[in-house]
Amino acid sequence: YQICYMGDDWRDLAVLQRVGLAACPAGSADAVLDCCHFITPRSGGAGAVRDLCDLIVYAHNATDTLLQEYLNPS
Repeated sequence: YQICYMGDDWRDLAVLQRVGLAACPAGSADAVLDCCHFITPRSGGAGAVRDLCDLIVYAHNATDTLLQEYLNPS
């Protein structure tokens, strides 16, 4: 699957177990930490989403392209 989901508590487990990239912020419930592919180094509200976005952008080798599009919009 080409779906990513980030969650931090039991209510997120059903979705986390079904997506291609399951992620959670540091400090998530233990059951969530156990099922995720990626655990951010920062907690929710302190940059966890930025960590996940960076991971995806770097994995697609798209950092330079996205930065240029941001700095020079059409």
